[in-house]
Amino acid sequence: MSRKARKYLVSSFFHVIIQGHKKEYIFKEKRYIYEYINLIKRYIKETNIKVVAYCMMNNHGHFLLQVDD
Repeated sequence: MSRKARKYLVSSFFHVIIQGHKKEYIFKEKRYIYEYINLIKRYIKETNIKVVAYCMMNNHGHFLLQVDD
């Protein structure tokens, strides 16, 4: 069964999760978390996405993103 089309919104929020397979560690050292965050910052500059909040742990991470337009 298909779902109804989403209504047009001026901005939208998304909760994005990254997680290792079977909840295994994806960041074995803290420096890998910082490198990942720096990559996110670099690519965010190229888009109209805003990171409202994030939380990173060794085996998963959460991002609250806002997209305009």
